[in-house]
Amino acid sequence: LQVAAFHWFNRHLKGSEPIIDQAAVPLLKPEDLKVFDKLPADQIVTKIQESFVQLASPPAPPAKFNDWPPQRDQWKKELKEMVFHGWPAEPGPLNVQSVVSATRGGLQFDAYEFTSQPNVRLRFYTLSRAGLAKPATIELRVHDDRQWSDLLAALAAGFSKELSDEFLPAANEAAFQSLRKSVSGDAVLVFIAPRGVGRTQWNLNVKAQTQQRRRFVLIGQTLEGMQVFDVRRAIQSLDQISRLKNPTLVVSGTRQSGLIGLFAAIFEPRAASIELVQPPTTFRDGPFLLNIDRVLSVPEAVAIAAENCPVRFAGVNQADWSYPRAVARTLHLTSDRLTFAGAEGAGPDERGERAPPRQ
Repeated sequence: LQVAAFHWFNRHLKGSEPIIDQAAVPLLKPEDLKVFDKLPADQIVTKIQESFVQLASPPAPPAKFNDWPPQRDQWKKELKEMVFHGWPAEPGPLNVQSVVSATRGGLQFDAYEFTSQPNVRLRFYTLSRAGLAKPATIELRVHDDRQWSDLLAALAAGFSKELSDEFLPAANEAAFQSLRKSVSGDAVLVFIAPRGVGRTQWNLNVKAQTQQRRRFVLIGQTLEGMQVFDVRRAIQSLDQISRLKNPTLVVSGTRQSGLIGLFAAIFEPRAASIELVQPPTTFRDGPFLLNIDRVLSVPEAVAIAAENCPVRFAGVNQADWSYPRAVARTLHLTSDRLTFAGAEGAGPDERGERAPPRQ
């Protein structure tokens, strides 16, 4: 890069084209170029990228019931056109296939593969008590890389043979026993690793992953935006499995994964409730969705979801979620539509009696 720049300087500024036989030689140490003892309080260099586009203005909560539908419909329209425009219009058949089935230690473990879109074949695992023919509820848990690795460490203690084609970490017996305790009654746990996680992860080199993420943006989408689509297709796949077709569906996730599940639930009416553990209050740290800050913020997305089904929080500051609470009051939603477990500032009437979502 330096050689090309020097050629340009010489040709266009100096009118000569001498042979350049070496790159630039540093004449000063970096610390000799220091200007400030400390950065000025009003500097914007470290966050200048945040001013490149105009962000959506924080909306006022709807004053009356009729104010809400136009705002909600506008947001959903902009989400489809500006944020999730990269979703394939014709993703093709799901082609759901059972690839693993095992019963061990009183647990039923299964794996199913489905096609999210052409050339994107994904897998989800299910866990329930052995002999459960008609489950009452399904909890679909969305995972990121670290959460998926922790899950595999737990499952490897009981089903390492069935997980032989995964990148298995060392088995964690304590985590497996904890997972066994959460599998009780008539519930089925479903674990989904969207594209880029688990078996479909790309180069583990951080620099290479950054380059790949940038390429996604060049074609009008982001990795997380397509992961939302993967979770949608996983939800649709449940209807192709007779045992999982009718039970009540809960979509859950921790931190960024929770918001990926939230957006999937907004566009999939089957979701009966959403559980968010320590979700971020802004998109600054993810999930990274194209144009999202030009459309809405996290609390507005929660408000859209809460109109359709209960949203349960764990490990949050309740004051950060004043907007969806105001919308719920305007729409006269029942008190259990937004509940907070282990939240700062939560009153006894707002915590709800349900246990916090399982990690």
